[in-house]
Amino acid sequence: MNYSKKIKNTIFILSYLIFGGCTTSSFRVFNQKNSPTEFLVTPDRVVMECEKVDTDDRGTVYGFMMHILDEQKTSFTLVQTNTLDKESCEYRLKKIERILKGGTQIYLVGIGDYREPRKKDLRKYTFSGWGAFESNGRSLQFIAVKNEHNQCFGAFSAEEPPCPPEPFPIKK
Repeated sequence: MNYSKKIKNTIFILSYLIFGGCTTSSFRVFNQKNSPTEFLVTPDRVVMECEKVDTDDRGTVYGFMMHILDEQKTSFTLVQTNTLDKESCEYRLKKIERILKGGTQIYLVGIGDYREPRKKDLRKYTFSGWGAFESNGRSLQFIAVKNEHNQCFGAFSAEEPPCPPEPFPIKK
């Protein structure tokens, strides 16, 4: 192999590592001892859905959920505790999807004990680039999601400041 071909190969490998091969997915937990619990994840670890819950006097109601792939390759759920109409739930999907696409570091806040024992759960959720993983039975109340560019959405205040609402500081 001649010298110029070695240089081209080296440049190609370095370019791949810098621009394509070094992206890593992460999951970190903050403040596990007390509620609220904060999480730092990459967007590829989040899947959202509006699940049809019931029909009541308002009509069909939905539950908004975010499923998160954790460090042990199981998933837990952040649930908005109030039920929503279809339009409100889809509005959350749209707004939070923009936050996920707009950032590489996603901060989540949930109320509940993340240290609860994992339980065998037959539900599976599919994460882009990862595959399908079982739920671990853990569920926390969804409070807020924010990216490193301060795009934020709160469960009850939507995009209105302050986001996240007091007293939920998200790690920076």
